[in-house]
Amino acid sequence: MQRLCILLLLAGVISAQDSGCGSPRYMTTETGSFASHATFDGETTYDSFSDCHWNIDIPDTNLVVELQFSHMHTEAGANCPFDGLKVYDGVDDTSPILATLCGINAPYPIAATGPSMYCNFYSDFAVQHTGFLANYISRVEPLTCTEPMFLCGNDYNGYCAIQEERCDGKNQCITDEEGCPGNAVNCGEPAIPPDTTWPVANDDVVTIKIVNGTEAVPHSWPWMFSLDSMGIQSCSITLFTPLFE
Repeated sequence: MQRLCILLLLAGVISAQDSGCGSPRYMTTETGSFASHATFDGETTYDSFSDCHWNIDIPDTNLVVELQFSHMHTEAGANCPFDGLKVYDGVDDTSPILATLCGINAPYPIAATGPSMYCNFYSDFAVQHTGFLANYISRVEPLTCTEPMFLCGNDYNGYCAIQEERCDGKNQCITDEEGCPGNAVNCGEPAIPPDTTWPVANDDVVTIKIVNGTEAVPHSWPWMFSLDSMGIQSCSITLFTPLFE
């Protein structure tokens, strides 16, 4: 009985151990979250000389840990030498490294190959930003495909398809046709042509971009916008759907 009490006490001490960033270091639930600093709100900055550690061990050993980010802003640099978050596929920094993250763009989800993941956040003295907010979930191991097969659909319920299904003009899973060249002779020609003419003061007609509030023809594409200042173009942008190539 005494031994059991000691073990329970030790377990409580371990679970309560701080990460170094104001949150528990050891996380053993199915889902959870952690951030670069205890006061994270997307506006306040993290501390200089941070050295924080998190051990994620989900209870179901048949599942894997997936890390997702809703915010990321740290000092950037090639290979993240100043500030960053290192993610390992295991219980400590001797495990294979999955990613070294820094900068301003929230990364895509990162999945381990098992139920454990180790993370280390570090910062130097010079520049601090708003940090990161990460959430982890328990999930089935992501589906991956080896060449010449490719992933058709998503890594939850997709499947590994043969290359002959890619760019064949048939939407088996939508992703198999993304980024493909035209599959028909009229590919690239809109069914409803856009209006690209603009009447000028002397009744001449010039071809221009859709700009300065000109109404686009419904269901036509592409739509282009141009920002001009005193007759000089500053920038322009084209809007199109993910399936348009």
